[in-house]
Amino acid sequence: MKKIFLPLIFCLTIIFSSASAQDIYASSKDGYEYYVMTETINERDYTTNVNGKNYPVKEVTVNVKKIYDGALVKVQHWKFTSFNYRTWQFVIDDTERGSFSSVKSLYAQEILRATGKW
Repeated sequence: MKKIFLPLIFCLTIIFSSASAQDIYASSKDGYEYYVMTETINERDYTTNVNGKNYPVKEVTVNVKKIYDGALVKVQHWKFTSFNYRTWQFVIDDTERGSFSSVKSLYAQEILRATGKW
C-alpha cells in the first residue's frame, strides 16, 4: 500500500503545482512595468437603458502588478468598460480614469489586450 500511496501523492503534487496562475507582461509607462494577474481576470456582459433604448455593455476587471526596477510598487485594480462595443474607458483603483481616445492611454489598451478580452 505504501508503494502506491507515495508515488500517487507525488504525481498529484506535480499536477496541481503546474496549474498555478501566472502574471503576463502587458505594458510599460514612465519607467513602470505592468503585469496582468491572469487569475483575477473577470468579464461581464450586460445591458443598460439610456433614454428608453437598450445598449450592450462589456466590463472587464483585472488586478495588475505595477513594478519599478524589479520591485512591486502596488497591485492596482483595473476596470475596463465598453459602451455599445465602440468606445473603451478605464478606471484604476476607483480614482484614475481615462479612455482609449489619446496616446496617453496606449499602455491601458495593452493591458486590456493582455487579458484576452478585447
